[in-house]
Amino acid sequence: MPIYNNKILEFRYLKTILINSFLFSLILFFLSFKGAFELAELDTFDHFMRKRPERDQDPRIVLVGVTESDVQYLKGWPVSDKKLTEILTKIKQQKPRVIGLDIVRDFPVMDGYDELTNFFRNTPNIIGIEGITKTNGRIAPPPVLAELDQVAIANLIYDSDTIIRRAYLVIQLGGESGKKDSLATALALKYLEPEEIIVTSVPNKKYTYQLGKSTFHLLKAYDGAYANKNIIGSQIIINYRGKPCNINHECKFPLISVKDLLENRFEADLLKDKIVIIGAFGNSLNDLHGTPYSNKTISSSTGIEIHAQITSQLLDAALEGNVLFQTWSQIGEWLWLFYWTIIGSIIGFCGAKKYLLILGIFPISLSLYGSTYFLFINNIWIPFSLPMFGFVGSAIATMIFILWQENKDYTKNLENKVRERTIALESTNIELANQNQALNQAKDIADAANRSKSQFLANMSHELRTPLNAILGFSQLMSRDELLTPTQNNYLNIINRSGEHLLSLINDVLDMSKIEAGRMTINLQSFNLYQTLETIEEMFTLRAQEKGLLLNFFCKQSVPKYIISDENKLRQILINLLGNALKFTNMGEVVLRVDAQVMDDENYALYFAVTDTGEGIESHEFSNVFRAFTQTETGKKSNQGTGLGLTISRKFVQMMGGDMHFSSVVNQGTTFNFDIQVGQAKIQDIKPIYPQKKVMSLVPDQRDYRILIVDDSWINRELLHTLLGSLGFRLRGVENGAEAIAVWQEWQPDLIWMDIRMPVMDGYEATKQIRHLEQQISSPECQRQPTVILALTASILEEDVIRVLECGCNDWLRKPFQEYELLEKMQRYLQLEYLYEDRKTQLSNLTAIAPQTKQIQLQHQLAYMPESWRQEFAHMALLGDDFRLLELIEKIPLTCPDLKTTLTTWVNEYQFERIDTFFRAPHIL
Repeated sequence: MPIYNNKILEFRYLKTILINSFLFSLILFFLSFKGAFELAELDTFDHFMRKRPERDQDPRIVLVGVTESDVQYLKGWPVSDKKLTEILTKIKQQKPRVIGLDIVRDFPVMDGYDELTNFFRNTPNIIGIEGITKTNGRIAPPPVLAELDQVAIANLIYDSDTIIRRAYLVIQLGGESGKKDSLATALALKYLEPEEIIVTSVPNKKYTYQLGKSTFHLLKAYDGAYANKNIIGSQIIINYRGKPCNINHECKFPLISVKDLLENRFEADLLKDKIVIIGAFGNSLNDLHGTPYSNKTISSSTGIEIHAQITSQLLDAALEGNVLFQTWSQIGEWLWLFYWTIIGSIIGFCGAKKYLLILGIFPISLSLYGSTYFLFINNIWIPFSLPMFGFVGSAIATMIFILWQENKDYTKNLENKVRERTIALESTNIELANQNQALNQAKDIADAANRSKSQFLANMSHELRTPLNAILGFSQLMSRDELLTPTQNNYLNIINRSGEHLLSLINDVLDMSKIEAGRMTINLQSFNLYQTLETIEEMFTLRAQEKGLLLNFFCKQSVPKYIISDENKLRQILINLLGNALKFTNMGEVVLRVDAQVMDDENYALYFAVTDTGEGIESHEFSNVFRAFTQTETGKKSNQGTGLGLTISRKFVQMMGGDMHFSSVVNQGTTFNFDIQVGQAKIQDIKPIYPQKKVMSLVPDQRDYRILIVDDSWINRELLHTLLGSLGFRLRGVENGAEAIAVWQEWQPDLIWMDIRMPVMDGYEATKQIRHLEQQISSPECQRQPTVILALTASILEEDVIRVLECGCNDWLRKPFQEYELLEKMQRYLQLEYLYEDRKTQLSNLTAIAPQTKQIQLQHQLAYMPESWRQEFAHMALLGDDFRLLELIEKIPLTCPDLKTTLTTWVNEYQFERIDTFFRAPHIL
């Protein structure tokens, strides 16, 4: 293509990139308005808050906390008015500048109310609190302080995940009450009175105020990560100084207990000219709140500490000029997103042109992270998850689009060249031999282009198939329909097999990811080793017979029958090794040998060796055998696999206490051997294996079983509702944990299928609260049977399974699940009975090995097909192009029904090696 045309092509791509980036960023920004990225952005806020350096202790604010020891020392809480007067008098004697009374209690309490009233009237620098709740209205402040207008609002703001990241400055009360300062605002302004610093509005700038040396903006709806929050009153984002006070006895503010205060065990002048906040500090006083620092190892913060954090933030702004947390405008955030989508599109364009996508995404993602974090430590909070998703998504989308477009343009240009060459050859008077040679060369070029295109489309169609949950789940439901025709059943089986094939590829990638992240664990269980080996032998016997190979399993008498190990991982290792051996062996045999060595009374070392007589591995490729996503030349020729099987198998062996090795000679064969450590199991510990039967309905005359389905996904609820409803269960469904608790109290279900990750309230918390409520309502007179709670989780991490059981679930099931697994769990825990389908065993002549007469008949029918058809069919089988193979099968005449039916079945079951063997056999005329 001329250079000028190349420039036109590049301009067309750049124009498409800009348009796609613009539309992509608009869609993402709209989704952010709907809250799609809110939780992710809040998590990022918490991550940045914990990551940044902590600030020094603020000596201007002193906390007087009522600790657990103080409750015992004071003989209960709340204390009498007299005792409270004594505590406040002790504080006042130290001459603090402001006293914050963060205590909610009734008045009077026991004796001393007159003394407390006189103290309040003679202390103009004390500020009490009142609260506002949705259920109880206002929580009354001390009457005398309310009369003296020395009262502030103590409310704190919770985000949707119960974490406090925002703070009130002023609250609009409504009616005649008007506006009222928050406790932090009142304390800060009282402290700043000697400096004559007050809050003033900035002219011509809405939501903008001046406080001493700082100008700050109030929080509005859609600011930061918040999607259409009801931002009532005047709010700011809290700039925490560091971790909560109760971590290793460290605190960002001087802290003394009431006992130490009354017994004068504190430094002189500690309270003088300071802000002193007194309030609850013990866990039993129920004034704990979640902050960005709260997690499994760091506990929550107390109310007085959070008020101190906000007050300190205001003092820093007024006296030191520290900027409060700011957010960008909506147009600024959208331009920020649009900028990163353009960067992603450019990276995707370069990745498609020069294969630099992965190399470009990582450093630029790091720069996005670094710039967002840099702005954060400078008190500017802008979205991170949203532009990151836009950057990565636009990069991948652009790369796929350009590759598709270039492949399309390449094929079109190649066809034009072939056409021009043909016209030129026809217009010349070249000798016939030269003309035929030129035409054949042109034909070869066109065939190569078509093969490249077909291979590209085949790879894309096989590797990009999602989502699997709905495909596998609803295909299982459809298989229960007795009105399906044989053709529909065949199509449904194709969907199932394709979905399971994709699922196995995805599982390989997930297993590899878990291994690399160190999250893969060993699940020890007792099982029958001989039975497992017999099952694997049955699995591969048919495939070996199809290729004319001998398959032999040899197990020495020293090998124990019942062992303790990870059966699933051992099964996957053997399947990978035997599958590879059969794949690359065309003549001879494949042998599995098992030996054992006693280590002590209860432990063995098992030795496995898989030997084949196949093609072998070249010595220079030995270093690539166990490398992830890498295949030998023999493996590449097979056009199968992901290059992960041997890598994962070796990792599993190493996790099970052994290692894997191999030896190989080209054209003679290969041997893979490994060893693992196992324990001795007892026969009574082995779980029996029952045949899987299709459940038709519940046995009549059983009681009505109530099943509650809890899942935020409508598709998942509909899947379970359709499956269980057809069997006769009474069902109800909700979309979060809070609704599940309400329905549980009202409806009293027998069993709950509980999703784990949900908005509002997740499955962990919902299960804990249900178990807690069951304990509260249980009594000797009313013994209510606990509800069975079974968790449905998509997590692949074993620690999440442990957490599921610890929160109170009876058992768990991993998505995507098989129908029989789900029904077996319900049968085990509810002791219910099913009616099963009574089917006679049917043998399919499409999957069994055809007798000699059948093979001869098929070869006769194949011989009548044109040679060009046979060559193309064999070539497409080597490429694994199932779409083209099915098109070629349609050309088989009606006089060859057996050939058409058999080849259709082999293609749908991906038996490309069997097709290759069949076509290599001599044809009978």
